[in-house]
Amino acid sequence: MASVLRRPEIFIFIAGVVMGITWIGYFFPLGAVEDTVSLMQTWAVGISAFALALGFLSAARIHLHYIRRRTPGMWPFSLWLFIFTAVAIIAGLISETTGFYAWQFKWVYTPLGATLYATTGFYICSAAYRAFRARSVEAAILLIAGIIVMLGNCTIGEVIWKDIPVINEWLQIHGQAPFIRAIMVTAALGLVLYALRIMAGIERGYLGAIGGEGGGG
Repeated sequence: MASVLRRPEIFIFIAGVVMGITWIGYFFPLGAVEDTVSLMQTWAVGISAFALALGFLSAARIHLHYIRRRTPGMWPFSLWLFIFTAVAIIAGLISETTGFYAWQFKWVYTPLGATLYATTGFYICSAAYRAFRARSVEAAILLIAGIIVMLGNCTIGEVIWKDIPVINEWLQIHGQAPFIRAIMVTAALGLVLYALRIMAGIERGYLGAIGGEGGGG
């Protein structure tokens, strides 16, 4: 019985039915179909919660391994992970919007997130320095456009030349936006094609060990 339930055809059928009903409910305003889609979305929220719990347990197993083995450079941080996780869970169970839970979210989590986001700016500048090298005509155009955009987003750009902000705005509206839209349309078409392959049972990579490696032919 267990081997039958693990057959990939069952999961392919479930994925095809769910995706097909969702598509029909999105394009055709049918009451029964819309109610079914709403119910499946509610199920998806519950499944996501279980997946989040499973991910935490998987991460906890890895960090417990570090702590037991006293892995150099890893186990102290793993220990702190469990300590802060326990503190956050206990504080959230006691009071979700006030008290220590709100304090740690406002004065610990938010500043650390802002610090991490600000730190990435230095890595972006470093990557831009390595990438912006005029070794060809295309690279030179990229270099010039990048310099204009960076100067246009800073106050010093207008001081150097008053038309830099104007050129920067033109590049973002008439240069950047069309290419981003083209990439988004291409990605959307690729996503639709991938969904059709899943519904048809051609793509089986999401099945993992059950359906074998890779997609269908």
